[in-house]
Amino acid sequence: MSADPTDSTNGNDVSGIRETTYKQAATREEVPATEMNQTAATSVEAETVIMNRSNAETITGGRVVMERSGAKSIETSSTQMDQSGVVSLGSDNAVLLRSRAVQVVADEARLNRSRALIVSTKNAEIENSQIVLFNGRASGDVTTLFTPVTAAIAGAGFGFVLVIFGALLRAVFGRD
Repeated sequence: MSADPTDSTNGNDVSGIRETTYKQAATREEVPATEMNQTAATSVEAETVIMNRSNAETITGGRVVMERSGAKSIETSSTQMDQSGVVSLGSDNAVLLRSRAVQVVADEARLNRSRALIVSTKNAEIENSQIVLFNGRASGDVTTLFTPVTAAIAGAGFGFVLVIFGALLRAVFGRD
């Protein structure tokens, strides 16, 4: 385990990081874990990271479990987020429950009552979630904002606005 804990208000060390054990969901096998509770850390590297009401700049590890926590960058094999947020998530398996993400790149992803700006995945299960830009296969409650026809119409409308705006600029400034 490697963690760089800092208090976000004055830069002092904080004691909300400890070594513990975590029971894996599938096998119920206990594995060593790094637990963060109401702590801010710059960098966390561990095989298993458990976060509760904490935040971190970067997290690298095998498995991350987050509850009411946030991170700037996560690179793991497995990530489970509940009421949490992340800017960039790279994971083999990602589960977002009532969470927010800017970018999710995963082999398998499940989003339930979550929001994401960009999701790129081989397979995704979507339930009551909102995604702006999606790449991959999705199942579940999927509603598209743009179909090929609506995208073509939006593109034509945007092009028309640019042509009119350009003509107005030429008329005002007298350039041909």
